Amino acid sequence: MSDWKEYSLKDAIEKFIDYRGKTPVKVTQGIPLITAKVIKDGSILTPDEFIQESEYLSWMTRGFPKKTDVLLTTEAPLGEVAMIKDENIALAQRIILLRGKPDLLVNHFLFYSLQTDLMQHRLKARASGSTVQGIKSSELKEVMIPLPDVTEQKRIADVLSCLDAKIENLRRQNETLEQIAQTLFKHWFIDFEFPFDFAQGKPNAEGKPYKSSGGAMFASELGDIPKGWKISTIGDEVETVGGGTPSTTEPSYWENGDIPWYSPTDLTKAKTLFSIDSEKKITKLGLQKSSARLFPKYSLLLTSRATIGEVTINTKEACTNQGFITIIPNAKFSVYFLYGWLLTKIGIIKQLASGSTFPEISKTNFRGLDFLIPVINILEKYEQLTKPIYKKIETNIFQIQALTKTRDSLLPKLMSGQLRVKP
Repeated sequence: MSDWKEYSLKDAIEKFIDYRGKTPVKVTQGIPLITAKVIKDGSILTPDEFIQESEYLSWMTRGFPKKTDVLLTTEAPLGEVAMIKDENIALAQRIILLRGKPDLLVNHFLFYSLQTDLMQHRLKARASGSTVQGIKSSELKEVMIPLPDVTEQKRIADVLSCLDAKIENLRRQNETLEQIAQTLFKHWFIDFEFPFDFAQGKPNAEGKPYKSSGGAMFASELGDIPKGWKISTIGDEVETVGGGTPSTTEPSYWENGDIPWYSPTDLTKAKTLFSIDSEKKITKLGLQKSSARLFPKYSLLLTSRATIGEVTINTKEACTNQGFITIIPNAKFSVYFLYGWLLTKIGIIKQLASGSTFPEISKTNFRGLDFLIPVINILEKYEQLTKPIYKKIETNIFQIQALTKTRDSLLPKLMSGQLRVKP
């Protein structure tokens, strides 16, 4: 790193665009408004606020974003970074857009540099505020950044960008696969439209969906359902368990623990269908001395307290704290069918939640949720079609984890000059 030079951001940045002090009129659809809350972990999450297209030009008077421009959150939280991929956006408060000088600072390199511990420390060192830390534009411009020459910046950024592109491709593939599985569940178990007459075990005439081809239906308390199907409750069909927390003041319950112990934070941070591991682990003694229950891998974990409705499938034997209801599949109902069912009930689950301190759905209310039981052959067919889809999603998640680990280990080494990229 001896040949790297230190520059202030004011000398290395061509364009600072800062919309602090302005608040646009927000609408339900239009130009996406990028706020600090949707910039997270190097990405821009799906925006849920917009401004009118007719107001765009009058709002963006301080400058227009371009692809590869870098966005930095300046407050609540400070230091989150993302790169612009779509120019059709508007910028909100608490965000500053940075565009490097082409002959001095490559935007992709800036994007990765701002994520390093060194630059995060330098940002926070110039921050102010007793309640919420924030950095003023004048202070941000004085932050120093170490830079190699532009050619090496591009080589470093290319290595990291390649890994990020692979991770993003796998995530998009998983989104598509999950949409396919959810659509299939809706067609078969909500709309009762499937390509076979499962009551008779043969294809419908002309390949028309069962329901629309005059298949036999009968009236029930849940409306018209196919003959042979039954109505039950989730609690009568599968086992559900809660969780517990070993005493945090007893080291023997936690030290060198090897049993995954989930809290809702594990789900809200990862937001992934299959969970590979938990942040904290407990010992066998901790499990014995608490109300936590060990459940098998490929169970369904549902957050049921405070944060309600987050779902994951564990890939190792595990237990949880009190903020979960865990659904354990059985020989009749696979985890994939139960997952599809659970997604259709999330809205109802949130409505049933109550509590003066924080919302919670009781295990009794959850176990009483309606559960429609299809005939066995349609369950078997659904398992045959969806198991390969979910297995591919799981494989992709393992690949994402491995690529992310590689990226995170390379980032500080490349951005410090400890590891050099040869031409």
